[in-house]
Amino acid sequence: MNNDILALRSHLFNTLTALQDKDNPMDIDRAKAICQVGDVIVDTAKTEIDFMRVNGSIDTQFFQKPTPTAQLSSPAAKPAIEQKTTENNRATITVEGNVTTHKAK
Repeated sequence: MNNDILALRSHLFNTLTALQDKDNPMDIDRAKAICQVGDVIVDTAKTEIDFMRVNGSIDTQFFQKPTPTAQLSSPAAKPAIEQKTTENNRATITVEGNVTTHKAK
């Protein structure tokens, strides 16, 4: 079992699908328990992000770095995925020209 955000999403969406099954719906108490565990996992991820903010890290085990699907062909070109930390608690990720900036509060 993977222990990352993608696995958590998968489990939560599977729970939602099971709840919607008209022939054999999931027990409500079981679904609530799954969602409560999901909440705790999200809270620990928030704590991990706070820790990253304090120590200036951009590495985490819960949020996996995307794997590049393709590299640019020019040897002088930048890699398809570039990640850097800037000032003011910002992390910028560039994936094949698309720039995403995250700011920690």
